[in-house]
Amino acid sequence: MILKAVDAGLEALGASVRAALYHHVERVSGIKRRCIPNRINEFSKALRDVFGTGARVIEKLVAKALFDQFRLNFEEHENWALVDHVSFVIGKACEHGTDLR
Repeated sequence: MILKAVDAGLEALGASVRAALYHHVERVSGIKRRCIPNRINEFSKALRDVFGTGARVIEKLVAKALFDQFRLNFEEHENWALVDHVSFVIGKACEHGTDLR
């Protein structure tokens, strides 16, 4: 589900840019697309390396998509990174017995 949210968030950039970004992240950071959910912190850093402070906008899009998947209301937290949003959603899902696969 995390990967689906990443795909949805990056879709705002367009399909070709999303594909190019996945390729760049894999080439530079060694993070394959399918491994992003297990390496979300490293993926977030890779986004910052590519987009600088603009990565926060992309992380927010990904976070919103993730919240939407779990039917949670997205609340913006100034100091939260993508990994914080993912941890929050995982915690909520576990509280409700939701299967994350």
